[in-house]
Amino acid sequence: MGAIVWNNITISLASFIENGIGGHGGYMFNKQAFFHKTGLILFLAGLVYAVIKKRTMGIKLILLTIFLTYLAGVALTIPPPAYHRLTLAFPFVAIISAAPLSLVSLRSRQSVTIALLILAIYAGTNIRYVQTAIIPEALIEDAAIIKFINTEYPNRHIHIAAFPSFALGKFFPFFSPVTAKSLDTKFHKDYLDNPVNNEQYLFVITLPSDFRKEFEETYPDGKYIPYSEKYGILVN
Repeated sequence: MGAIVWNNITISLASFIENGIGGHGGYMFNKQAFFHKTGLILFLAGLVYAVIKKRTMGIKLILLTIFLTYLAGVALTIPPPAYHRLTLAFPFVAIISAAPLSLVSLRSRQSVTIALLILAIYAGTNIRYVQTAIIPEALIEDAAIIKFINTEYPNRHIHIAAFPSFALGKFFPFFSPVTAKSLDTKFHKDYLDNPVNNEQYLFVITLPSDFRKEFEETYPDGKYIPYSEKYGILVN
């Protein structure tokens, strides 16, 4: 057990500075390291500053929040490292990274110029990092199935069988033009126990290998389309 945890910690710490390790559960960021070089330098400088100023309760709470979020969200969870589980700590990482800039004297034009230059480099690097991170998102499966439905099966009542807060249902309105007559997201059981009637429907079924047969029996007039391993489609 100890060896597994230690290995997880080693891998997750490496993912902060090495590409090709982190990213999990659909939040991949193109497998980039958590920090780019500029961000890492600022964060480490901020840590040094925070340690020097550790006597303040605010700094202690910030460092504790970052550590506990990392421990519970990354170090003690299944690999590969999942950056999205660090979301709670993101604002505090930003605070630590920005902390050394508090040393800048507004009375010194030179120090202000240096600070602005650092911020410009950091912002520019962030923009390039984001642009790289979203390259694979153009091919994301959720976007592809929404476009497929809007194009091939317009004017249908769309039912997403998953759970009420499932992300696909939240994404739908952002892909124009939306051609669906209506959209809802519920548990599989809700659609199976209370079948929809007298409408042109399209079901997006998650876990299709488990639920295909039940949906085909409940909706015998539907045609099943094995869209992918993640999604099945049943349409009349």
